[in-house]
Formats: sequence, structure tokens, C-alpha cells
Amino acid sequence: MAQGKHAESTWKAPIVEEVRAARQELFAACEYDLDKLVARLREGELQHSRPSVSYSKRVQSEEPAQ
Repeated sequence: MAQGKHAESTWKAPIVEEVRAARQELFAACEYDLDKLVARLREGELQHSRPSVSYSKRVQSEEPAQ
């Protein structure tokens, strides 16, 4: 089957559609303002006890990769 624009438009996965709809709702709630969206997401991170991202330094291996 050929890959391309036509093939993309004929196949839809329910989970992908659900995620896209949620993204649209979230962005609309922020008035399509990226700064507001980032602020909202950061507020959400602060409300949850689990850290979402860790920027700790990685321990480097003593053996060089081959």
C-alpha cells in the first residue's frame, strides 16, 4: 500500500482521535496561547506528588562504547 496524504486520511485509530480531541480542548481552554498552556501544565505538575521529569546527570560508564 502506498504511503502518502491519501493513505493518512483513510486510516483513523480511536485512541489517536481521543488524544487529539483532548489536546484541542486543553489548548482551547488556554485561548490558544502557548504561554498559558505551559503555565497550566506546570501548575498541574505542582499539584501532583510525582515528579514528571528528572534532569539529574547520568553516570558515565568507564568503558567506551564500541
